[in-house]
Amino acid sequence: MLKVGLVGAGGWGKNHARVLSELGALAAICDVDITRAEEFGRKYNVPYYTSIDEMLSKEKIEVAHVCTPTTTHYSVSKKLLESGLHVFIEKPIAASVKEGMEIASLAEERKRLVEWDTLRGSTRQLFI
Repeated sequence: MLKVGLVGAGGWGKNHARVLSELGALAAICDVDITRAEEFGRKYNVPYYTSIDEMLSKEKIEVAHVCTPTTTHYSVSKKLLESGLHVFIEKPIAASVKEGMEIASLAEERKRLVEWDTLRGSTRQLFI
């Protein structure tokens, strides 16, 4: 089973945390709100962080789910891809087409998988 780090535990992130925990894949939670990070870390018995860098330095995760506000999808996804992780991004993939294309280019360059949720309940794959 892949070890997944969740970035963003509000909104849709709560659902991702629950499902990933049920699957036995949730390895860590990161949220800028320490109260929310702690709440879900304790609820699902996983380490929790307020810093992506700290989570990446302390946990051995292979995939990250990005469930942050849309305006942060680009910067968060870029950091995760540059760290060598595969990334699942909650919709929309980015705040602009330009940012989305840059995520796609970086994924291709790093040979990482990027997927995102769609309104129809399926996922779309960019690159492997």
